[in-house]
Order: sequence, then structure tokens, then C-alpha cells
Amino acid sequence: MNKKGFTLIELIVSILLVSIVLISMTGTLLSLKDTYTQLNENVEAKTYSSLIAKVINDHFIRNNGIKNVTCNEEGIHCDIILGNNKEMTLDIIDVETKVNNLTDASGNRIISTDEVTTLKYAGENYSYYKTLKYTKRDYGANNIIESGYKFSKLEYKELSRENNVADSTLKDVLSEIIIHTSDPKYNIELYSSSTLNNSSVASRYTLTLNSSVGIIPQTNNFTVINNNHIATKRYSSGNNIGTLPTPTREDYIFDGWLTEIQGNEKATSGSIINSDMTLYARWKTGSGENCHYETDPEDNNNFIYVCTES
Repeated sequence: MNKKGFTLIELIVSILLVSIVLISMTGTLLSLKDTYTQLNENVEAKTYSSLIAKVINDHFIRNNGIKNVTCNEEGIHCDIILGNNKEMTLDIIDVETKVNNLTDASGNRIISTDEVTTLKYAGENYSYYKTLKYTKRDYGANNIIESGYKFSKLEYKELSRENNVADSTLKDVLSEIIIHTSDPKYNIELYSSSTLNNSSVASRYTLTLNSSVGIIPQTNNFTVINNNHIATKRYSSGNNIGTLPTPTREDYIFDGWLTEIQGNEKATSGSIINSDMTLYARWKTGSGENCHYETDPEDNNNFIYVCTES
């Protein structure tokens, strides 16, 4: 009987074989983990797509469909007039974006980008929100790994507007709003079929608020752009402009929204909009009763309102 045991060469070969098997098993497990993660994300994506479509489409149906839709050029805001004249808005809001420079175990640089976006559908006595998280890791050399999803763009299409068979004065309108996501497979499609009289669709106009270098808060369904210096909102013709946001600016007092850049007429919540309109923030300095306009030291295209005692 051989009692010598394993030789050194046999031990080395055995260790190598075990190492190969372990490496193969590790690779298989990692592959299975990635597959499971991707499948789980796909299931979640299908679930939220279906849920969002059901919630908003059901709201369309309960309010007699869509009468009119206008979306801004950036594709992040849409004004929606429902069949019963309720006014709704649909917005994509960038909640948070973080970019981190990371390093892996081998010292390789990784650029990690995390984005959080929220879809907001809101109006009179109704609001619905859905938030998504999207992560992109760039390892260089075109090696990019993405996970999660984000809302990216809103798109409106009027698919048809045909004469109604029963009444030639009416039009049957089929509308579609597409909520694009980072993966086109999970774009969300909203549909509405309505029967409308062409004259029932009121004209829509844009109110623009220009704060010069002031900061306008995100309120009252306004879309804030240009580093929070400009805000816009769409209105049906003949509507009051309602409550306007109050901007802020260091070392200056906000003195109302004016109808002209160097004017004295202030807009109020009861002001009527019948055309595209721009209002200008008046920034006041001083507390005296003798006031005049001077060129804004921070914005040569605008003015400040200087008030002195004499």
C-alpha cells in the first residue's frame, strides 16, 4: 500500500484545478447576479410604466378627455386642458444630479453620475408624482454601465382630427402624449379620444416673468428657466393671471411685476391675459419718496428703481 501521499506536483495541479473551478463559479455567479438585477429592473420599469399610464389615462377619461395640449420647446412642461375645461400641467423635474469621481480596486478612474427625476401631473384638487433614479458609471474606453431609468422628455401628438359622422359641426380628436424615458422600451404613452367643437378650444398665451438677475422660486405651476431668472406659464385667453411668484435679490427690495421695463403700472392677480405678455421685476433700493430709474449695475439691459429722501 502506497503511503507516500500527494507529491508536490500533484498538490500544485490540484490547487490550480480548484482555482479554475472557483474562478469559473465566481464568474457564473456574477453573471447570474447581473442577469437577475437587469430582469428585476425590467420588471420594475414595466410596472411603473403601466401604473403611470393607468393613473393619468383614468384621469383623462373621468374628465371627458383632452381638449388641448401645448408643450414647451425643452419638452419638460405641458399645459393640458381637459374636456371639462379643467387645466392640468405635466412636468419633468430634475430633482438631483450628482457626479462623483471614484476609483476601483485597481486604481482605475470611474465617473459615476446619479440622476433623480420626478414626473408631476397636477391641477385643481389633483396631483400625482412619480420619481425615478438613474445611474451611469463610465469606466473609460467606451465601457459604460447604466442602471435604473429617468424621465427625459414630453412629446404631444394630435393623431387625428376628423369630422364626426353624427354631427358635421364636431370633430373627433385622438391625442397622444409620450413620456420619454432613458430607455425607449419603457416610454409611457397617454391617449385620449374626444369629440369637440373647433370653436370650443380657447386660444392659449404665454406669460413670461423677467426678474433680471433675481431668483424666481418654482411655484404656482410656472416653468423656471435661465438659472431661475425667467419663468413662463401658459393661460387660456381671458383668464386672470392669478398669484405670481415673488423673486428675491440680495440688497434689493422686490417692488412688484411691471407691464413695462421702466413703467409704473403693476400687474395684479386679477390682470387678464389676452395675448402673449411679459412682466418685469422692479428692484428698489432706498426708502425715500423721490424715485427714478438707473441702469442696473448687474444687468445693462435692465434698470433699478432708486429712491432717495430728496
